[in-house]
Amino acid sequence: MPFNGGGGGALPAHEHTNIANDGGPLDFNNTTIGSMNAGDITYSDGAALQTLAYPGVPANETLTAATLSTAPSWSPAAGGALTELIDSVTLGAPAATITSSFAAVAQSTVSKFFVVFNTQKTVSNSIVGMQLNGITSATYDSNRILANASGTGVQQSVNQAGANNFRFISNNHGNEIIAFIDIACNAVSEHLSFSCNSGTEDIWCNTSGVNSTAAQTSLSEVSMLVDLGSFDINTRLDVYKINI
Repeated sequence: MPFNGGGGGALPAHEHTNIANDGGPLDFNNTTIGSMNAGDITYSDGAALQTLAYPGVPANETLTAATLSTAPSWSPAAGGALTELIDSVTLGAPAATITSSFAAVAQSTVSKFFVVFNTQKTVSNSIVGMQLNGITSATYDSNRILANASGTGVQQSVNQAGANNFRFISNNHGNEIIAFIDIACNAVSEHLSFSCNSGTEDIWCNTSGVNSTAAQTSLSEVSMLVDLGSFDINTRLDVYKINI
């Protein structure tokens, strides 16, 4: 990049090329410096180069070309997946309980919680239930409607008040169990409530209920238990949250 000495000629345009004495390439590999902070990037506004500052407290922002904009910008991270797995537990050996414990998730941040429970119990004459947030007191009230193979179309309604768990599979109704459970920490009453659709090889059962323990505004634990025998090896408990 020579200067025209000797008086008078105009300076040539400032360039960076591979031509000798023409400025050389503009090397960004730890050579060229500028009045910028760590993480800043540059862009053109059509007239001059501008600096886009890196977020002061990064929170998964993305570089965005917003609709009708003329310059890039940092945009807040897009919302997560609608259904997000919180925890998954599988029994490595038969056990009378299986528990999923996790950092408390506030009801205010989700639409609901969803649980998938897949098991086989080892004793036919046993009852399967669910406890939430480690509550073991007799504060679970539920209603159950079932149809079983002993009589086509036969339905039975059972009310369970003041139990120490939500009972959703009764005794003598098959051993292979699949259950799909919706859970909410009711924002008005601050009580835990649930709705369960479950079944075995010879029964279908729909159960719903409410726990009367106060100040339940988040979920941190889901536990399944059987009153006789155990759940077989490979029993699986998956807990999801449905994001807003």
